[in-house]
Amino acid sequence: MKNFKTDLNADINGTYKRGIVVATYDDLINAFGQPLPGDGEHVRAEWVVVFTDDDDQETVATIYDWCEDSPLAQTLTWNVGGHCFEVLEMVEDAISFARDMAHEDQNRMYQWDLAWLDEHQRLQ
Repeated sequence: MKNFKTDLNADINGTYKRGIVVATYDDLINAFGQPLPGDGEHVRAEWVVVFTDDDDQETVATIYDWCEDSPLAQTLTWNVGGHCFEVLEMVEDAISFARDMAHEDQNRMYQWDLAWLDEHQRLQ
């Protein structure tokens, strides 16, 4: 996976919609952090992300809700903008990576709980 960072100063001029990702609001927060506030009219939440490849080439992506009426916590489709179509795959990969890490953390906690339970039961 490419490296990425949230960058409030990234140049988003000339970006436009390249596709849609299906993700929860929490998925996006876990992957990219807290969003920027939208324009108050069409967009309520937006992320500006800069991906960097192995050759230090940067690619800007924007993720935003566009004219959505459902509460943010219930929004499942998000627009992805950028200068190239590859940003859609980059955003999807970052979300998948964050989901995998969250799942791995849950498994570790579950294993820890089982180990604690085994130890506790042996002491009785």
